Order: sequence, then structure tokens, then C-alpha cells
Amino acid sequence: MRSARARVVLTPEHVEIRLEPAGLGRRFLALLADLVLVVAASSLVGTLAGTLLPGGLGPIAAALALLALTWGYHVYFEVRQKGQSPGKRMVGIRVVDGRGLPVSAEQSFVRNVVRVLDALPVGYALGAVACGLDPLGRRLGDLAAGTLGVRESVPATYERRAGRSRTTSGSSDSALSVR
Repeated sequence: MRSARARVVLTPEHVEIRLEPAGLGRRFLALLADLVLVVAASSLVGTLAGTLLPGGLGPIAAALALLALTWGYHVYFEVRQKGQSPGKRMVGIRVVDGRGLPVSAEQSFVRNVVRVLDALPVGYALGAVACGLDPLGRRLGDLAAGTLGVRESVPATYERRAGRSRTTSGSSDSALSVR
């Protein structure tokens, strides 16, 4: 299914690449999955810190772990895992540069600092409104960083059988197609 909202990028080789924006539903499910992972990891670190560290150091260590995980989790995965946190991977989306390139550390940092605004006033309401109003479904963090949340697409494969060629990307074309 092709979206009218897709961004088409033309490579230097004159190949068109369609970047299909990730929908609000997929983005929300990815956020929930990532939130569960961050809270679980923070709880584990807090429990261990409270058990292993003396006196009042446990809660301080737990608070620092929560801060580090909250801010570092998305940046780490977006930069080191090709734009995908575990939640994004589960729902088949990734973050890319506005030109379809991998997201840089600076872009990921900016989009995740602006995440604070997206989360206002409650439950990422401002980010959801921004996604609904932007033609490419970008939240404020994406707009500030020049990034785009996109759906993963299955790459076309080329099969050659007894002198005939066909694609297996779901297309009925007789030549290789790029989705």
C-alpha cells in the first residue's frame, strides 16, 4: 500500500526511494514497549542499588540510573542500532535522516531532548498533535532534528529461473522494483 504522504528521495544514481512515514499507532506502540523496558531496567538497577549500596546511596543511584536510561536509551539505540530501539524494531519502524540516511548522534540527541516537549501536557499529547498536523507525521523532535520516523519495507528480491526473471516484492512487474 502506498501512502500519499510518502517522501520520495532521489539518489545520485537517479533511483527513487520512498520513505513511508510511520503511523501514529505504530509510534505509540513502540513508545509503550520502550517505556516498559526502561522502567523494568530502572527498577532492576534501583533494587540492586538499594540492596548493595549502604545507607541513602541506593535511592540516589536508582534516580541516576533512571535519568541515564531515560535520556540515553533512545539515543543509544537510534545511533548504534540503525535507527531502531527494541520497541521500534517490534513494530517495524525506524528513525532516519530526512534524506533517508542513518540518523546521526547529534540528530538523535536533539530529537530526544525535544521529546520533553512532545510529552506535554500528558501522554505525548503535543507530539501526537504535531504528528497529525505534519504531512510526514513528524513529531516536534523530528522537526527540530531533521529526522523522520519511517515504516520498514521488505526489500525486493530478484529470482532468476530458466531464463525468466520476476520480483518477489509483491509486485507483478517483470523487472526489479525498488519500494
